[in-house]
This record gives sequence, structure tokens and C-alpha cells, in this order.
Amino acid sequence: MSDVLRQVLDVKNYREANSASAVRQAQYRVEEATRAVSAARREVEEYRTWRVRREQELYDSIIDQHIKLRDLDELKEHIGLLREKEQALHQRVATAEGERKKAVEALEAARQNHRLTLKEKEKIQILWDKERDRRAAAAAHTEESELEEFRVRGREPEERYDYDQTAR
Repeated sequence: MSDVLRQVLDVKNYREANSASAVRQAQYRVEEATRAVSAARREVEEYRTWRVRREQELYDSIIDQHIKLRDLDELKEHIGLLREKEQALHQRVATAEGERKKAVEALEAARQNHRLTLKEKEKIQILWDKERDRRAAAAAHTEESELEEFRVRGREPEERYDYDQTAR
């Protein structure tokens, strides 16, 4: 039984180590996703600052000037493209946040799995410890029995000798 328990404990240790590794990997993915969200937000803020400044420059360039309607339409189209790009950057932030949310959920699942494998390992460890203690107690009992038997055998000749001496 002890060999079987040892093998089962080895398997449980292996599974627990794998689940702990999965937790570390999931934590790394969450950290990466968090950095990606931060980078995307920073990019949006930088672009927004630049876009507002650029729009102001474009409007300032046409103030107090007579311009053709076609040029005004081109300016509006250009500004529209700038704003569309900002919306695309906002979409990147939303996508990055979604990926981060998935990574956090995967981390929680990995942690839950690790808790389960740890609990399973602990159960087998307790059985292994009890079996080891039982074997140690049995070995100690056997050893003590053998010592007692040796003591009893060792005394018998002396007792016979004493008996033989008193009989004379």
C-alpha cells in the first residue's frame, strides 16, 4: 500500500506543480494585458492631445481667409479622418480591456484549479503520513518484541544456573 500511496503522492505533487506553473503563467498574461491597456490608453490620450492641437492649427489657417467650398470640404474630411482614427484607438482600448478581462478570468480559473490540486495533494499526503507513522510504529513494536525475546532468552540460562546451583 505504501508504494501505491507514494506513486499517487508523486502524481499529485506533479499535478500541483503544473497547476502552480499555470497560475504563474496566467498572472504574467494579466500583467501583459494590463500593460497593453495602459499603453492603448496612453496612445489615445497622446493622439487626442495632438488631434485637438492639429484641428486648431487647421482652423486657424483658414480663419479670416476666403477659401473655396471644395477646400473647406477637404478640411472637414481631413478633420473627420483624424477623429475616426481617434475612435479606432478607443476601440483598441476596449479590445485590450476585453483581453485583460479574459486574462483575469483565466487567472481565477487557474487559481481555483491550483486550490483543488493542492487540496487533493494534501489528502494523499495525510494518508501517506499516517501510513508512514503506522509502519514506523509497527517496526518499533517488532524491534521491541525482538529485544524482549532476546532478553528473555538471555536470562533463561542464568536462571537455570541459579536453580542448578541451589539444588546442590
